[in-house]
Amino acid sequence: ICLYFALVLLFGALVAPALFNLGKGIVAMRMVPEGGYLHKVLSGSDFNRYFNRAVLLCALLGLVPLMKSLKMRRADLGMVPNPRWKSHLSVGFVASAGLLLLMGAGYLVFHIFDLAPPANHRAAAEWGSRFDASTIFGIVSAAIAVPFLEEFFFRGAILGLALRTVKPLPALVFVTFFFTIVHFLKPPESARLLDADVTWGSGFWMVGQVCFLSLKIE
Repeated sequence: ICLYFALVLLFGALVAPALFNLGKGIVAMRMVPEGGYLHKVLSGSDFNRYFNRAVLLCALLGLVPLMKSLKMRRADLGMVPNPRWKSHLSVGFVASAGLLLLMGAGYLVFHIFDLAPPANHRAAAEWGSRFDASTIFGIVSAAIAVPFLEEFFFRGAILGLALRTVKPLPALVFVTFFFTIVHFLKPPESARLLDADVTWGSGFWMVGQVCFLSLKIE
């Protein structure tokens, strides 16, 4: 498993610059509609975001050889039909959406964030145009796809590995903490590259920043 994570970082570092150049090239050659969601994402994303997506992509692609090397079967992932999936889905959606709404309300009540659209008409129109159909579609699709991939990876593969050696409750606790720690392992805000400074070795520099942050936290 340690070798798997090391290889994920290695290939992620190799793929990130190519993915970055591909995204910026698509924008430069106007292969996507200007002003659309995909155009905004590709043009507005810095190298840090491309690096994160490259690592995630390599982690997902590496699951197949990892499972084969460990002789894992589909049953080991706990992916069996859930007869109460409708009630579980409904309760989970209400609980997660409710917590997010409460958090947002708390931010507004305590003035941590304020809803303040621009004062002049032109700026207000631009502020409102951010929420067009393509933007909403992009947000919804990301909200569906990303959790599905993360749950498959953490609650499926990693939990399946943990259940091989420990009981369900310790396995769930381990995966929960592991899930949290992995999301903190990202480049610090100070480690940001300008688009013009990105080279084929920038991915390895980013890995160094991630490892340095990990050692600093410890």
